[in-house]
Amino acid sequence: MHLKTRKARKEEILKTIINLYIEHGEPVSSRAVSQLSSISLSPASIRSLMAELEDMEFLYQPHASSGRIPTDKGYRMYVDMLQDTCELSDLEKVTLRDHIGIEMGLDDLIDHAVEMLSLKSSCTGIALSSGLHDAKLHFVQFLRLTSCRILGLFIADDGRVFKRTLQTDEDYSEDELSRITNLINRDFPHYSLYEICNTLKDSLNEERMNYRTLLNHALKLSAILSLELSPMQNLWIKGASNLFNNLDFSTVEKMKIVMNALEEKTRLVELLSQCLANRDINVKIGAECQFNELSDFSIITSSYGKDNRSLGLLGVIGSKRMRYDHIIPLVDFTAELLTCKLSME
Repeated sequence: MHLKTRKARKEEILKTIINLYIEHGEPVSSRAVSQLSSISLSPASIRSLMAELEDMEFLYQPHASSGRIPTDKGYRMYVDMLQDTCELSDLEKVTLRDHIGIEMGLDDLIDHAVEMLSLKSSCTGIALSSGLHDAKLHFVQFLRLTSCRILGLFIADDGRVFKRTLQTDEDYSEDELSRITNLINRDFPHYSLYEICNTLKDSLNEERMNYRTLLNHALKLSAILSLELSPMQNLWIKGASNLFNNLDFSTVEKMKIVMNALEEKTRLVELLSQCLANRDINVKIGAECQFNELSDFSIITSSYGKDNRSLGLLGVIGSKRMRYDHIIPLVDFTAELLTCKLSME
């Protein structure tokens, strides 16, 4: 028999314990581990290695006489060992290609992808799309509709087109709107609305009085637009009831806390926005989410985009007992398909 190192044996035992816990949801005993043919050690030897894993905080024992269950640190080690080895079957890839390949608009495409993720993972599907609030703008135009109503047309650097109707407290003439349009397109190429507002504020302190009026009008319109835009418009959540799969909710109150956490979309958007900076698959486990109400869950996301620019991310939220070996490649491949679909347009 090949003599494995102590470190390799501990890794194999940790992986076995987590696989058993994911499948059954019960603390895992040394006897249960020893009964698996891949672990060729006596129960006593396995108990010794399990004790070491507990000392290293990869496992913990809920009760003195019970088996062990994984900690967040244990899940992290498990996921890190998995990420380079797990892959979807060819059949699953074909099925996903058939569904994601349907001709539809971007929002419908994301909606469809998130629903597919929820269905195939038995978790809650999520997506966050970067919208007009953070798009780099190639062209801007303001058009007068009626008194105190303006249509804003925006073309992003990546080709996306946005239209927004604004209600203002001033009645801008067509000439004023034309001058504001020319100012923004000339002085703020490839800026986001947030960057335009901040730069306009700085410029107001420096420019001569006759130019300040124009700058002030441009700032007002940009600020109104920024305030009316909400990242919540670009958040998708599908299959929220799946959150309760594989979880032991002892009270209705605990279930309410979890559902309220999903409804508190501002914090969820902030959490997902942090993942946008990571272009690769991103797995946050329990406390890593920095969201107390979701401490019993894991979040797996992957970004999608076009022309090497991230346009958003999609993924799942589910129990820490989720099938990481299946869901990680599921999320990654779905994001890859979405990127390919966008690149063809």
